[in-house]
Amino acid sequence: MSYAKVRALTRVATPETEERLLAVGRAGTAEHVERIVRGWRRMDRKAEARETARRHTSRALHVYQDEDGMVVLRGRLSPEVGALLVQALAAARETLYQQRRASDVSAETSLGGVSAETPTLAQQQADALALLAETALHRGMDPGAPGERYQVVVHVDAPALADPEAPGQSVLEDGTRVSAETSRRLACDASRVVMRHAPDGHVVEVGARTRTVPPALRRALQHRDRGCRFPGCGL
Repeated sequence: MSYAKVRALTRVATPETEERLLAVGRAGTAEHVERIVRGWRRMDRKAEARETARRHTSRALHVYQDEDGMVVLRGRLSPEVGALLVQALAAARETLYQQRRASDVSAETSLGGVSAETPTLAQQQADALALLAETALHRGMDPGAPGERYQVVVHVDAPALADPEAPGQSVLEDGTRVSAETSRRLACDASRVVMRHAPDGHVVEVGARTRTVPPALRRALQHRDRGCRFPGCGL
């Protein structure tokens, strides 16, 4: 096993997890092991709570008007909210792309091959944000049903999901760690896929996607409670 893998594993290994982590180290690349370790690294309960609180307190969004009248945005979002925004922007960009594509076909047909210039990525992001704002106001802030491609994915070990005190990974798809409490809050109203791993870390079974709360029950709870009752959620 390479030094890079050993160095990463020694940051989080305990007598209880050593055997499983060694299997991961032997089976994966150094980059894969490093990503797993980032999620596995377990701070003590108080330190993790302080870090989560610090992130939450540092959230901010500044909106101001520039000298030429353009509106400027600058902000800091928690990892899970940032991932949600990135996915929403991607979905909006895809919608706008399909609209432009249809318009270009129509323009080429009527004007003999003349089509509009393709916007830059930064311009596409700005247009996507405008579409998100317009859609939110039009829908009355109803989040609706998310598309499969644009879901925010959180990988969390079952013990950590059941008990925040238990060791285990709790990470976003890109490897960014979120607290076990955050994973539990997100799991209150999310789709769930159970994946089982062999001792060497390989996936041996992937279950069907199910919802933690069925739609009918969710509507009943929304009517009764007028929002989520998970501590600190506020939705």
